[in-house]
Order: sequence, then structure tokens, then C-alpha cells
Amino acid sequence: MTLWLHLSQDTPPSHVADPLSYLARQWPELSVVVTSDAALSERDIAGLPGARLHDAPPDTARAVRQFIETHGLRAALWVGDLRPCYLVQTHRHGIRSVWADACIDPGRAWRLRWLPLSDGAALQALKAVLAAPGPEVERLAALPALRDRIETPGALQPGVAAAPCDMSERDALAVILHARPVWFAAFVDPGEVSAVLQAHAMASRLSHRLLLILHPARPEDGAALRDELARDGWRAVLRSEGEDPREETQVLVADTEDELGLWYRLATITFVGGTFAGGPTRSPLEPAALGSVVLHGPQGGAQADAFERLHGFRAAHRVAGAEALGRAVEKYLSPDAAAEMAHHGWQAVSAGADVANRLVDLLDELLNEAGA
Repeated sequence: MTLWLHLSQDTPPSHVADPLSYLARQWPELSVVVTSDAALSERDIAGLPGARLHDAPPDTARAVRQFIETHGLRAALWVGDLRPCYLVQTHRHGIRSVWADACIDPGRAWRLRWLPLSDGAALQALKAVLAAPGPEVERLAALPALRDRIETPGALQPGVAAAPCDMSERDALAVILHARPVWFAAFVDPGEVSAVLQAHAMASRLSHRLLLILHPARPEDGAALRDELARDGWRAVLRSEGEDPREETQVLVADTEDELGLWYRLATITFVGGTFAGGPTRSPLEPAALGSVVLHGPQGGAQADAFERLHGFRAAHRVAGAEALGRAVEKYLSPDAAAEMAHHGWQAVSAGADVANRLVDLLDELLNEAGA
């Protein structure tokens, strides 16, 4: 069974990763032919199971017909702006489709109104049109053939997979920590270490048992960082050497590659590194998904949209520097403040679940119809 997925210019593959991953479990034989108006690489679609990346065919009847026949396409999912020629040719081949995150490029709107099928059969062949509530729905509803197909569950959002964790290790460390307050600084750039330590010293005046889990952006720097901390008077241990934090330990240098899920679960607060220095950073949705309060600097980088998503739900706290970071750590050591922020974080992470679930149901029906 082969599904054609076409993404518009502004839609990253991550927006459909969760629905397609679920479908792949239900349909092990499913393959997905991915085309896009944007320049994508194989790395971009790595999160889409069974996906093969191809150049989008030119918007002509002959090219699209050849593409459909070459790949044996049986169903289609359009995300974002819709190419009318794609819709017409899939309809003529008996292929039904779903249109998600539906929007109309003003330059193509007239082509949708004057499709080369006078009865609007191509539009009527759409199983459903999913859109975010707002002005775009009015534009879509101006096409009579779409009016009874429009649903408004919201916009697709990037999926968030919970970082894995050895729960037995998590439980063992929780016993060792014995209810100590813990915060985590993840993917910290070398230029940010000083600010993080200043913030830790400041917050430790309020909570003298506070433990910092410091994860360097380059794990290979872990041993040198531990030694530098020791020279500066910090009591530090190194995770890669199997050292567990003791009661007097102030900093645990987490220089391992695959334990992010462990630290997110243990730490009440996570500072997302790279956001002071402006270097590479990590999605803040990961700690939010596991109930850790998200703090970050002014530089969002490639994760700017994810940070804004959290801020839209009041689920992240932006800080300007070391002193503001220290005050924020102090604030969210309060169980009430942390619980409120964690609740907002869960709301932000789960936003989009309704549209993702609806899309799964529609595509499942589509594939069943195609296989009948």
C-alpha cells in the first residue's frame, strides 16, 4: 500500500511524524512517497517510517499521471497549500485524499474554483479538509464543493516523543538523591558554563542541598569540565566514570550520550543550553513532555518555534543572563510554581493531539478503502 504525501513550502515532515508512525504500526506494508515544495533531504524524513523522498512532479497533467503510475499510488495526503493538478489527477486515477492544515495560496485560488471538472468532482473526492479555526476556513468555505468536508480540529504540530529512560536506574538515583532538589542544564555550550555555575551558586543560597546536573554540549569535554570544577572549589562527580552523587556533591557532570530522559525525569527544572551562546540547541518540548520546567536564554535558534509554542501556553521562562537564571531556578524550586508550569508544559506538548488523532482515523479509513 503506497501513500503519496505532499508537503507545502512551510510544512516540515515532523508535523506528520506521529500520525504516520501510528499508521505504520497498523499497516506494516505501508510505504510513503514524500514530495515537497521545499528542498528536503533524506535526513529530514528520517522520522517518517517507510518514507521515500522524490522530487515533486511538475504541475502538469502528463507529469503527475506518470508519477502516480510509476509509484503505484493508492491514497494521498496533502499538507498545507494544495496543487490543483495533483488533486485532479489523483481523482482521475480513483485515488482519494485528505487535505490537512488546509490553506489556499492566493495565486492558486482561481485554479481551485475553475478545476477542469465542471461539477467539482475533484474537490468532492477529498475525504476531508482539516484546517485551523480562523480566516482560512472562510476562504475554504467559499468553494461550495468543500463546505461539507471542512473540519476544524486545529493545526498539525510537531510530535514529541518522550526521551527513553532506564526506569530502574531512575529509581535507584532517586533513592540516592533522597528528595534533594535537582535542576538540569542540558547541552551547555562552553561559553555558558560560567553563567550556569553563577546561577547555581545563587540558587544554592536558598536551597543548600541543590544539585546541578550539568550536561556539556560536547560529552567528550566531561572529564576536563569536572577537573576544572574541582580546581574552582566545586564538589563534582563524573557520570561516565560511574560516580554517583553523594550528599556533599554540588555538580554531577552528565557526560553520557543517551541519558537525557533520565535527567529530564529527575530534574524539576531544565535549562536548555545553547540559548545564551546562540549555538545548536535541543527541542524544549522534550523536557516539557516529562514534566520538567523549561528555562532558556534569548537565542532560540532552530528551536525558536518550539520555544514560542511553549510561551503561547505560559510553559517556559526566558532569562537574559546568569542572575536572571539564578532567580528563575529559585522561583521554580517552589513545588507550587513548578507544578503550575509543568501543567502548562503538558498542555503545550499535547496541543495538536486532536488533529493528529483525527488525521490517523481518516488515513486509516482511506487505506482501508484503497485496499478493499
